[in-house]
Amino acid sequence: MLRLAILGDVHFSTAGPRDSSLLFHHSPMILQTTLDQIARLPRQPDLVIQIGDLIDGSNQTVEQAQADLDRAVALFDQSSLRWTWILGNHDVASCRDRRWLLERLRRPLSYGEIVLDDSVLLLLDSACEKVYGQVGEEQLVWLEQALDLHRHRRVFVFIHHVLDWSIEDDMYIEQGRGIRALLIGSRAVKMVFVGHAHTARIETTDGYHEVATGALTAWPLMFRWIEIDADCVRVESVKVRVSPSVENEAMAAYRAHLKPWYGRIRSRDLTADLILR
Repeated sequence: MLRLAILGDVHFSTAGPRDSSLLFHHSPMILQTTLDQIARLPRQPDLVIQIGDLIDGSNQTVEQAQADLDRAVALFDQSSLRWTWILGNHDVASCRDRRWLLERLRRPLSYGEIVLDDSVLLLLDSACEKVYGQVGEEQLVWLEQALDLHRHRRVFVFIHHVLDWSIEDDMYIEQGRGIRALLIGSRAVKMVFVGHAHTARIETTDGYHEVATGALTAWPLMFRWIEIDADCVRVESVKVRVSPSVENEAMAAYRAHLKPWYGRIRSRDLTADLILR
């Protein structure tokens, strides 16, 4: 069995509070609490994946944003956990220098693959200096080649942006529908994990699943725990153990900044057993 912990948008920031659904001023504490909580689990994850927008960077200079990213990376490194992350639009827009970011990603490219037992994790880069996502032609060619190479294995895809939830609100990737068609067309692809939208959602089409993980620093303050078996994936949402006052603050901020694409978070968006095609 393969076990993963998925952390949604952290928006780590030392710039102080803002009028938002995100608890920027609590982000260092929430991230540290989450990592400590995962490290104490009786079943340790094979990998922790942060799914983009590790930092926020708003109202900061490039130097301040880069310092925040180094602080966030240090918290992961100081944990006992094996971890990786993918780029989000805030990471790219605030830090700007992709060569600098690649050093923090510890990969030669901003996209790549990780092989764990009989599963392949494809880590994609949809980030640009806009809110919406873009995937370049070179990466699309690589993706097609990777899907062909691993066509007889189980493939799980991780990308920051949702594919095509809402054009009006920048909840999409420019090439999103084409990418979805490519992923659905590859029987090796079992599931796609996304962030960006700050809400929890699970959508299934003919045995192909898209799983959105909400922002770590926004209500309901959860991370995803994933257990991948031979023919099923167990998706759980685990509460971060913050104080009641922080929990209440997060709920109030969320209610004050509802977005049209949130919809109603159903129980099956939080916990589900998903059959693999």
